[in-house]
Amino acid sequence: MRKESLSIFFAVALGWAQTPTNDAASMATEAAVFARDATSWLAEGQMTVTDLDGKEQSAERFRIAFQKSARTRARLEITTGANPFIRVCDGISQWNYYTKSNTYIKILLPQFSSCAYPITKMGLLNLLQSSVVAGNERVLFEDRQRECKVLRGQVAPTFPSQTTRTFAACVEPSTKLILRYQIEGEPTSGRKTIFTFTSIRRNPQLDSSLFQFSPPDGSKEIGVISWLDPMARPTKSAVQASNEYFPPNLVSIVAPERTREASSKTIQGTVVFHVEIQTDGKPSSVQVIQSLGTGLDENAAKAVRQWRFSPTVKPLVTVIGVNFQGP
Repeated sequence: MRKESLSIFFAVALGWAQTPTNDAASMATEAAVFARDATSWLAEGQMTVTDLDGKEQSAERFRIAFQKSARTRARLEITTGANPFIRVCDGISQWNYYTKSNTYIKILLPQFSSCAYPITKMGLLNLLQSSVVAGNERVLFEDRQRECKVLRGQVAPTFPSQTTRTFAACVEPSTKLILRYQIEGEPTSGRKTIFTFTSIRRNPQLDSSLFQFSPPDGSKEIGVISWLDPMARPTKSAVQASNEYFPPNLVSIVAPERTREASSKTIQGTVVFHVEIQTDGKPSSVQVIQSLGTGLDENAAKAVRQWRFSPTVKPLVTVIGVNFQGP
């Protein structure tokens, strides 16, 4: 899978030259040029997901680091909410660590957007159609209320699997910072997602250790997900991951249990499955490709069926390996 074009996905509107406030198209274009000159980003804030009737579904605090280098890298930390986690994309693979269970999993996917989406989705500003400046808002930024102007418009589908979305960004005139943005009509939910930033730094010096995953003490590696494995073959009901159908994010995992028979032996290894991820993010059609026997295959399959992914536009196939370490 090719990496998303930085000119589209990292057109982050953090500043621009003086432009008439009613010329929304020029504002968006100049914002993209400004963003492409940046080499790194560091930001904090809150993500809120609401139904279209305004009922809040979730609110999560996040921290994000992003760096353009020989391999574009990113780190996302969700520090509050029902399922806090750390997600690290090193340019080759992705690592998901779940704080509450002290478990982690490796995802073989050369993609950084899932680790940087609070920043990269602001690039939708550069894709607005019929954009307008739609009033003012006030946002709590760096511990004080700041006034910003709202730039709003429609984002046309990039792929047939997408739908038209509404995008709005609130920009502080004095600093040209995006303090808040929201997306309505995401194809997998139709809900509204709002990102509110409490701090943003452009071109900070970032320690390379931020993009190197080191398993915390006592943590347990649950397994590996390989979206692009040749064994992840499409079925009648599911397709392979591609530039049109992006892999969903892994939301939560469940560790497998050992059987009584296996616990009395030094059986170690990995059970490998071909799995379909349905549009609601639930695994199905969990089929064994590589077996360990002694009941471990069944226990691993039971665990995988309890994993949860973010919603998808279409069912996708993948290969999942579940680890059994020594007793």
